Amino acid sequence: MPRLPLELIDIETSLARLPGWERVSVDGIDRIQRTYLFPDPAQAFSFTRSLGELAEHFEHHPSLLVERNSVTVAWWTFTLGALTQTDFTMAERTDRLYEAMAV
Repeated sequence: MPRLPLELIDIETSLARLPGWERVSVDGIDRIQRTYLFPDPAQAFSFTRSLGELAEHFEHHPSLLVERNSVTVAWWTFTLGALTQTDFTMAERTDRLYEAMAV
């Protein structure tokens, strides 16, 4: 099934179900992003490796920014330059991964 851009109302409704996530615009393109905190850089890198494997499995890849003990994850559908339901599904999966890795 093709990915379709979401309308603003659908974005706001989906975002309301994802605590900690926010909608941001970069170069005029909406994304959703969240920053995760870790006890040390090693766990931050472990999270990024696991998230990379998850993204590869679903063939949908985030933007990642690692800064010492934190990882900022941003999702949007690059090919459309917009947010799709897939981005919100991947955000949920990212949260579950983080929760599973929590010490």
